Amino acid sequence: LAVVIGLALLMGSQAPEVQLTSDNVRQQDALFGGGDASQILSQYYGTAIPQLEKTPVPVSQAQMRMEQFLDYWANSSIPDMLLLCTPSWTAQYQDPERELFQLLSGSRPEAYEIEEISGSDGDSARTLTMKVMLDPNNGTPMTLNRLRVLMFKVNNNWYVDPQSLKGTPIDEAAEEARKNQPILSSTVVPTATPDPQAEANRIVLYYNSMANGKYYHVNRICPVVSTNYWPLKEFDYSLLNSQQFKHLTPCPECNPPARPDAY
Repeated sequence: LAVVIGLALLMGSQAPEVQLTSDNVRQQDALFGGGDASQILSQYYGTAIPQLEKTPVPVSQAQMRMEQFLDYWANSSIPDMLLLCTPSWTAQYQDPERELFQLLSGSRPEAYEIEEISGSDGDSARTLTMKVMLDPNNGTPMTLNRLRVLMFKVNNNWYVDPQSLKGTPIDEAAEEARKNQPILSSTVVPTATPDPQAEANRIVLYYNSMANGKYYHVNRICPVVSTNYWPLKEFDYSLLNSQQFKHLTPCPECNPPARPDAY
């Protein structure tokens, strides 16, 4: 009799644990046994499960500046476009607005598609390749062109090199035929990044040679300098750290490019 009573007490103490284990198994079956996962999880936890949103792909600073330039171009806003042109190009002309208008031949972009952009925003120069549908504004049909635009960073801002806006017409039929050709082999070729030092060496700077000026300038007729000393004398950016010009500091008015780091 004592043995029977002992067995009964032992089985009674284990029953709740067995029941709990069975409940846990059913809950796990509900979680992983199929059906709408969000609905099953919300029923299990008693609250709705938040849905994750896709993180948008960030657009580089260089691309944003290029798209802003295209918006100004589409609206024929030459003064606004000049603000996004490389300072070294703008400084070459007494009337840069007229030069830019003539360079673009009065055309306007009707649509564009950015195909690729080399490098990263940490670089000093990038190449942006895109297709642009150009309206010549002279009564002739629009043309599809491919532009490989050079962009350069000056004082942490990206600028468009106007000389690289002269795209080439695209033969759409030939491109479509190439797309349909079978690929026999492929070799990944990295996109070449423009040499920022080579571009920097093309920049022309100016200084006051007649009055021992203390600044170097990006404008030949900078308002900081008295008109008695206009036009200022030019020299190449590559000579900025030479013995003759290393004492000069950047003009606070015309904001020329920074001095090269290495002496």
